[in-house]
Amino acid sequence: MIKKEVKILESNSENKEIVNHQLSDLLILITQIAYQYNMDFDLELKKWFKKSKKYLE
Repeated sequence: MIKKEVKILESNSENKEIVNHQLSDLLILITQIAYQYNMDFDLELKKWFKKSKKYLE
């Protein structure tokens, strides 16, 4: 399922509307997978943003 969404994204990389839609679809799929595996997705995002903050400064 994710491969299909990525393929659509890659083949339409110049179309901002499709890119935005596909990225949203991928985010929802990842969130659903995290829920299915009882993962604390919020905690993982917080850790990621904390680590990546140093690269943004």
